[in-house]
Amino acid sequence: MIQPYNELFTPAFILRQLQTQTSESYYFDMDYTLTILDSNLKRIYLNSSQYLLCQPNPDNYLVIQRY
Repeated sequence: MIQPYNELFTPAFILRQLQTQTSESYYFDMDYTLTILDSNLKRIYLNSSQYLLCQPNPDNYLVIQRY
């Protein structure tokens, strides 16, 4: 998944990950916050209007705000 210019943790991405799990039930809405710990131990908080855009350098990413 970590390929240059991939968009990770969009609402569609999150929903797809929830749909592919088989062991837990879930309720999905747009009122969520993800807490992610990156490779530098930096904590990132993303809500449903934000996502990560992978950069060509595997250790770099941008947090993008959707409007």
